[in-house]
Amino acid sequence: MVRKRSKYDTFANRLIAATPILVTMAYLLMGFQFDLWHPGWVIFILIPLMPALLKPRTAVRGLFPLIVVATYLLMGFIWGLWHPGWIIFMVIPVFYIMFPEGKKKRIIAFDVEDEGDDQI
Repeated sequence: MVRKRSKYDTFANRLIAATPILVTMAYLLMGFQFDLWHPGWVIFILIPLMPALLKPRTAVRGLFPLIVVATYLLMGFIWGLWHPGWIIFMVIPVFYIMFPEGKKKRIIAFDVEDEGDDQI
């Protein structure tokens, strides 16, 4: 019997998949034990950042929304441009429309009908 390889077979893929749970547990621990709710939320940035750290060639496209969020926060905290700054979030779908993923594999399906079975 041949086992089909799962996308979670490597340690890096398993760590990426477990990151949201681990980050949430760390956040709750920091909050309940040390009352670090406010600075603790920053660790949630690890969730989209982890694939880029562990697999830099395949996850670069996934960092674009994180860059936009960081830009928005900088514009808000430094210059107080919260209101007009939200417009930059419209750049995210434009980016993915202008730069789509590479070629995808085509799936060809054949519909085979047996003509001899419907006779009575």
